[in-house]
Amino acid sequence: MFVTVKMLQDHRACQDQVDLFAATFPDGVQATEAVCLAVAGKFDFAWAADRLLPRGARAEYEAKRVAIRAEYEAKLAPILAEYQAKSAVIGAEYEAKDATIWAEYKAKDAAIWAECKAKSAPILARYSAKHAPILAEYLAKRATIRAEYEAKLAPILVEYEAKRAPIWAEYLRQRAALFGRIAENLGD
Repeated sequence: MFVTVKMLQDHRACQDQVDLFAATFPDGVQATEAVCLAVAGKFDFAWAADRLLPRGARAEYEAKRVAIRAEYEAKLAPILAEYQAKSAVIGAEYEAKDATIWAEYKAKDAAIWAECKAKSAPILARYSAKHAPILAEYLAKRATIRAEYEAKLAPILVEYEAKRAPIWAEYLRQRAALFGRIAENLGD
């Protein structure tokens, strides 16, 4: 299959994809497995398969893509489980710390509110004055433990993304190659 800028425009491709295609293949290109592999992470081959392949070829692509996606999901599952397990520990620690300081805040707030409520409206101003510093104290403590939580979570997320990225790239590469093989068999 020979793909051109006009073909992409006629099929209403996103402008950024049309621009990228025009910059990469100004005179169009014969879609082959090798060509598609060379640009696997740049172009949306799912869109291309849906819009550019004839119905029978599209069904073949989709059937094979499902297997490629399943392989990606299978490779991702242990990485995602590891990330979720690590982040769950950090999240539980954060929630426990937050619950403690929240309870401390609520106890102080309840005592102040009870006092103020008993003495009615003029005391409300006093409540607000007393409330503001303990709320600020709670928010400051919470910000500290939130920062600690995020600092602990960040390297786990980086590790997860580092492990996920190559299998995602491989999935995109395989999907592009599949499109190229099918398009190559279509001819012009």
